Amino acid sequence: MPTTKDQRDIVVDTTESGSSVQTLTVNYVTELNNEFGGAIVFDDRAPNDDTCDKTHREISLLDSAGTKVADVTVKLVVKAVSLNGFGGSSEVTSARETSSPSYSKGRVRLNGTGDANYSRTWKAFVEDAGGQRVIRNVVKLDVDWDLTSSSTYSINQSVQTQNDSTIALSYTITEGRETYASGTISMTAATKISSGYSDGPIIVDDDDD
Repeated sequence: MPTTKDQRDIVVDTTESGSSVQTLTVNYVTELNNEFGGAIVFDDRAPNDDTCDKTHREISLLDSAGTKVADVTVKLVVKAVSLNGFGGSSEVTSARETSSPSYSKGRVRLNGTGDANYSRTWKAFVEDAGGQRVIRNVVKLDVDWDLTSSSTYSINQSVQTQNDSTIALSYTITEGRETYASGTISMTAATKISSGYSDGPIIVDDDDD
């Protein structure tokens, strides 16, 4: 059974006076399995902004005639924000997009709150030696599913993993009693802090409404 896979790996480095302060790493993966495969459209929403990685993508699942049965849009935003007069700077040093089948570039219109949805806002603070917050790392993930015919197909969404670093969602799309497609969408965020700084609090807001 073909697997439609979309993956993005992002690294944001923060430095001050030429020395490393932190590295933020984000890994996002969608893997969906169905008999007739799918298609992926990728939309880089901030191609000239080195301080932020912001992308939209649409993953469509097809039937035997190549007609779209379901699609999921994913919005992913990654950035590091300086706080309290911090003199360092943050830069996206790596943002790698891989997919199977190969993605096409185009404008992606995000689905509204449809047949299934989930969002996570992840914030992780970095503190200096005096305990003052100097960096706020922010990762936002929005997942929205749309079924072409909700009278023919139905979708079940469940949470596989949910902790301060990872959200992993499981999906099953059925046609009557038969499974049409299944798969997962996951995102992991982590920071590596350099000497002289320390991890501050992590704040996670998950929402499936």
